[in-house]
Amino acid sequence: MNVTVVDSWGLANTVVRRFGGENRAWLADSAVSIPILVTMAVWGGAGYTMVLFVAGINAIPDELYEPLIIIRTEELFNLPIALSNLSNAIVSSPGSMGVAMAASMMATLPTVVFFFLFQKHFIKGIALSGIKA
Repeated sequence: MNVTVVDSWGLANTVVRRFGGENRAWLADSAVSIPILVTMAVWGGAGYTMVLFVAGINAIPDELYEPLIIIRTEELFNLPIALSNLSNAIVSSPGSMGVAMAASMMATLPTVVFFFLFQKHFIKGIALSGIKA
């Protein structure tokens, strides 16, 4: 069974006529044809992207899920789990955005400080890895 979307007797024009509109040459109008083509391109790649997402989720080892299953008290949560719970709390009470930003800053601060302390060594390692003898 063939279903045509762009002709005067196609699926899109049938829906438009049901709501009292008139037929339209969908791909002849550039204001409509570009969004249609973009939607088709995105929709065409969505299946492949979903397969990649499912493969990535299935590749996560089970030992990374164990802390979420075993740990039930908030005092034992590690930092990423605590921050994800904090982001869930922000959705329920939008006024606590400052607390979440402060917690995120405190979580990233050790990494930034570590980088600035050892920046010279990082740059030296990058520069030496590019030299071919």
